[in-house]
Amino acid sequence: MRKISANYIYSAQTGFMKNAILTLNDDEKVVELKENKHPNREEAGTEFYNGIICPGFINAHCHLELSHMQNQIPEGQGLDNFIFSVVTSRKSDKVEIDRAIEKADEEMRREGVVAVGDISNKEDSFKVKSQSSIFYHSFLEIFNMVNSEADETFNNGMKLLNKAKNDYKISASLVPHAPYSVSEKLFELFRINQNSQENRLSVHSQETKFENEFIHDGKGRFHELFTKLGMEKGDSKPRKMNSLKYLSLSIPEKAPLLLVHNVYTTKQDIEEGEIDLKKTWFCLCPNSNHYISRKKPGTFLINNYPDKVCLGTDSLASNHRLSILEEMKTLQFEHGEIPLNLLLQFATLNGSKALNLENRLGSFEKGKKPGVVLIERVDLQNLMLKRDSCVRVLL
Repeated sequence: MRKISANYIYSAQTGFMKNAILTLNDDEKVVELKENKHPNREEAGTEFYNGIICPGFINAHCHLELSHMQNQIPEGQGLDNFIFSVVTSRKSDKVEIDRAIEKADEEMRREGVVAVGDISNKEDSFKVKSQSSIFYHSFLEIFNMVNSEADETFNNGMKLLNKAKNDYKISASLVPHAPYSVSEKLFELFRINQNSQENRLSVHSQETKFENEFIHDGKGRFHELFTKLGMEKGDSKPRKMNSLKYLSLSIPEKAPLLLVHNVYTTKQDIEEGEIDLKKTWFCLCPNSNHYISRKKPGTFLINNYPDKVCLGTDSLASNHRLSILEEMKTLQFEHGEIPLNLLLQFATLNGSKALNLENRLGSFEKGKKPGVVLIERVDLQNLMLKRDSCVRVLL
């Protein structure tokens, strides 16, 4: 048994508990979380820490395989130019790619991350994921705007999925990249072949206003981007609707859905799209959005769907760190009205639900093995993060 206490212990089912005691067994599973009825009396064998203890963090959106592109793409140039840079300059030496992936995995472990929803376009990151103490669910992302190439693209995606599951024994599902980068025929193949509650989807959604423009009219900066990339023969006919509505009509109806970025998502989008909120989560990546386009998500989703919001870092190509704590800081300092208990809910339980891991991770409930993270240098009087707040992994 290991007993741990701190100024506060946070878990989603209890909120903040002052001077509480968390007991774990030798397998690091939760035995109990209880109030300390005698806070001024030391309980034998209890470790005490200054700060806030919480479950391990969930990074619901990352691109581990882009880690070698850290500091290579200029900031603030917009999503269209960022995509062009990734597509045209992604190649690198395999040794360099492998080393960067290993280093990024180590960074997330130090930052208290216990599970990741990770985007993969190829198998570069599979080996590290299969050996890591972090749980990874790999969203194997495919995209192609040319209808006549849909069958080949989908079949290649299925081959990658089989390799992930059978050769590397990692959790994975096949997903469409975004509404603007997947042809109508390719979406149809998803609806026919991936319509299952077991096949979790992660889709980049409404990260930029140009996405709605392209889906609605088939024009604008995304059309220019695809022309620059030689994809002018792609499926870019006007849909005469916003991208979230188009996406909701295009994807498998039974599959759980993680919508990523959501910078431009509105109440009207969600209502018109008839989004099934029972199986949908919204992932915010504020530091990546700022890196790419100097934009950050507002509080609409946070205020209206707090039980459905989770956090991600995106990749080191679009972020300086893979730290969920840094994402929480950014949201707090940008929107001071968001209480710390809600930010921690996004980072722990909500993220675990988005990845279907709530029975194992995300809260200090009996039988779970969620990891134990200490947040140090916190404003304990006001229960707020400070600029220099940092993470120490206890388990």
